[in-house]
Amino acid sequence: MTKSINTPKPPKSKRQTPPPATSKAAQPIAPIAESPVVKISRVDSDHLVVPTAAPPRNTRAARTHSQISSVLDSSKRAMNALWGWPLFWLTMLLGVGFTAVGALAWLFSMPPVPECDRPELLVSDRERLQCAQMQAESGELRDIERAINLVTSWPEDHPLQREGEHLIERWSAEIVDIANQAADSGQLDRALDLLDRIPNDSPSYAIAQDLRLQWEQSWREGTAIFDRVLAALKSQNWGEAEYQADQLAFMTDYYWSEVRYKDATTRIAAEKEGRRKLKQAKQLVKEANDDPQAVYSALESIGQVDRETYARAASVPEINEWSKKLLTWAIGRKREDRIEEALAAAKIIPQEAELYPRARDLVALSQAELMIGRDFSPLSIPLNEQILLIMDAQAVTAEMSPKHPLYRSSQALLSPWKLYLEDLLQLQIATGVASLGQPVSFRLAIAQAEEIERERPGRIYAQTLISGWKRELERIEDKPLIERARALARLNTIDGYKAAIAQAEKLSRDRGSWVDAEALIAWCQRQIEAVEDQPIIDRARQLIVDGKTDDAIALLKQISSGRALYDDARQLIRELGQRELIERDRPILERAMQLAKDGKLTEAINIADDIPKDSPLYREAQDKITRWVRDRGGRANPGGTGADAFDPDQRNDEMRDDRDAATPAAPRSAEPAITPNNTPTPNLPPPSNPEPITPESIAPADTKEPISPEPVTPEPIDPPAPPPMMPPAAPTTDIAPAAEPTE
Repeated sequence: MTKSINTPKPPKSKRQTPPPATSKAAQPIAPIAESPVVKISRVDSDHLVVPTAAPPRNTRAARTHSQISSVLDSSKRAMNALWGWPLFWLTMLLGVGFTAVGALAWLFSMPPVPECDRPELLVSDRERLQCAQMQAESGELRDIERAINLVTSWPEDHPLQREGEHLIERWSAEIVDIANQAADSGQLDRALDLLDRIPNDSPSYAIAQDLRLQWEQSWREGTAIFDRVLAALKSQNWGEAEYQADQLAFMTDYYWSEVRYKDATTRIAAEKEGRRKLKQAKQLVKEANDDPQAVYSALESIGQVDRETYARAASVPEINEWSKKLLTWAIGRKREDRIEEALAAAKIIPQEAELYPRARDLVALSQAELMIGRDFSPLSIPLNEQILLIMDAQAVTAEMSPKHPLYRSSQALLSPWKLYLEDLLQLQIATGVASLGQPVSFRLAIAQAEEIERERPGRIYAQTLISGWKRELERIEDKPLIERARALARLNTIDGYKAAIAQAEKLSRDRGSWVDAEALIAWCQRQIEAVEDQPIIDRARQLIVDGKTDDAIALLKQISSGRALYDDARQLIRELGQRELIERDRPILERAMQLAKDGKLTEAINIADDIPKDSPLYREAQDKITRWVRDRGGRANPGGTGADAFDPDQRNDEMRDDRDAATPAAPRSAEPAITPNNTPTPNLPPPSNPEPITPESIAPADTKEPISPEPVTPEPIDPPAPPPMMPPAAPTTDIAPAAEPTE
């Protein structure tokens, strides 16, 4: 018996015709139904579209459907793998490759850069033009001229002639600009020379010729006007000089209307001042009957006059007369061993004086004599300069005539000067060794200077240098101990500060590094005080937050004067006093403001006037009163008559008197008053953790927030090092032996 295979029934339509009836015996065996054909939609590059029909209920059909779906998914993954990221990177690689190949081809196709530094090697005119453009880009005159010379030799039918003419025009305009700058600075010859360098066929040539004519004419006019100014100044005709100077201001050229006009006005002022000083000097000497002090003052006043003025030239006769009198007096003081007075008098004599060389001789002799005296401070004059002064004094003495008033005294000083010069040369060598700054070099320099014996004139100078070198040597030797003390202080603890103090106190007070140690000790002591008193400040802040102002003030007063946080505590107390006054007077001011808002200006003014002068709100209240008076416009007080009527003018006078009166009285806390603040001080929370204190600073910060001063921030503990004891290089001196003086 053959078993029939059930096939899936096709879906029934709405109007299905039943099959014709047949007999059971004649019914054939149903054939095996084929699997349903599933139509697959088009596959694109991104996804596959599968049929949306429900899978068949038959097991074999379902398995077939699953296999088809698996094949489609595999195809989709293969397509994504083939056309996804690999395709993207392949496209990028090809793009970069083509770009690189194109760039290389473009580079190899470019012509070589011409050698502009060697014009004889330029083959084509295009290269010459390229070199000209490259050179002219610098903006320098030399390069612009070289560029013009490269292209001016082309004939008119040259292919690059038009482009070259355009470039020559631009470069010629740049030369004209440079010439204008030269003319504005007063360099007329250079400006005209620049104009001559512009080619004749350049469009800028005509402009250059016009500028030449304009500048030459302006220079002739300006020179004539300035000469008239000088002539008027020489004759002291101030009105004419000022008139001619004004003519310069109306000229068109910048140089004459600005530069030379300022020169003329400055010269006029200098001439007036010089004439005034000369007149005063003459009057002073005349009234003092040639007193040396008056002569000294007169020469000092004349020395302040500009040397280029006519007033200074006109004072030469008086300078010669007064210099002769003063020099005679100075020589007398020198013979009386009043060397300082003689030196001061000789230094004041001007260079125009006929006796100026003799004055310089007296200066050299006086300075050299002072240097070997007991009262001389060796460090007041550099070492090299002292050597030059001694040598100058020796030269002056050697050329001095026996008839000179100072001949005998100078001859007696030759031997001490010689010894002192030898000592100075030895000290100069020692100073050079000490300048190396090493312990060994300091020891060698000290040994070299100690060779100068006690009776030598350079002994005092040597001892001074030795003292300074020893202190520098002690600083170097004690530096490790100071560094250890600083390291202990950086622990920012009381024990660390105390240990640092103990370490620094190991140094003797006569050591050169004691200054550093003393500064470190003082800083550590203040840090200890700050650490000890900081809890008091913090507790006071907390009491302020809790509203216990009186307790906070009493607690802050426990910090005694001289402590590190004393100023912080005083400031906090003052701020608390100010806040109490603000809390007391703020309701009064707010009530007055409300009355003013309601239009009752007179009542508002009277209430606001009750705020006393010691209140921080006093200034704010007075400002509001002034504004309310202005708003009232001086109307009579509707609420009062007679004595109660408000007079705005009287009120303004009263306010002016009040503001000019004494400073506000101290607040209730009996502390000095500070500048009031117009806003009440809010309750502040406790401060955040302060930054650690380092021993690189020793002074507390000056700026503190109100109510909550921050912990002190010290300044660097390293005090400035003492100046080195080595003398500087020798300056130039204008002292030279003068001609042989005569009596």
